[in-house]
Amino acid sequence: MEGIVVSKLKGSSLVVLVLAMTVGLSTVALAEHEESHDEDTLLSFAYDNMNHFLAVNLGPNDVAFTCDFEDGTLTAMFGTGDPNGVIAVDVLEGEDGTKTFDPRAEGELAEGLVAETEPAEYAGADGVCGVSGLIVAGPNGQINHGQFVKAAKSLLDMKGHGCVLRYFAQSDIGRTDETKINTPDADPLFEIGESGELDFLTFEADCDHGKKDKGEETQAANSGNGGNGGNRGKSADAPGHNK
Repeated sequence: MEGIVVSKLKGSSLVVLVLAMTVGLSTVALAEHEESHDEDTLLSFAYDNMNHFLAVNLGPNDVAFTCDFEDGTLTAMFGTGDPNGVIAVDVLEGEDGTKTFDPRAEGELAEGLVAETEPAEYAGADGVCGVSGLIVAGPNGQINHGQFVKAAKSLLDMKGHGCVLRYFAQSDIGRTDETKINTPDADPLFEIGESGELDFLTFEADCDHGKKDKGEETQAANSGNGGNGGNRGKSADAPGHNK
């Protein structure tokens, strides 16, 4: 998501564990997903607790590059918010520099696509595996479960988004002490920083085969990712929160 160098933020392990435990997906369920190969959509998200920033990548599961974010903490540099408050992640870096994404195997590509031969570098929210997000806090600085779901719904504002929105709605994110802020405790002078750190969770969803939102057709597109899509089934072991 994405340079400005930032120091490692302390105390993230507990919040990562809490978020990973509360989303509610089991290893068994993920194994079933992989075996069935029915999961056409990939959702990856991370929460930067220090910046109150929910970051999302959403896309189809059969495009040219595998949007694998689950390889440790990534350093993000944030852009300027648009009129709707959506903030692009301009830079996304790992320990080895700019985040790269491997080509997807030819047998996993959508019909008509030709396999790429070289990895793609992260090049902003409109590029391959682009990420964007929102500040979760409400008008009085409050952060709670409802604010997370509201932010996710705004980022996934498309027909059929319920097939992935449920991962937010069914989780405890924003309900735990580590992921919520009550209005009396909110900082009235809070501003998002120029950079932060993100640890992603990834989920597979069958949006085209019987798990649609009230029968609506799914548009498997990322909020600012140029239509590039995801990573197969590592969310049971992945961290999900940055602090």
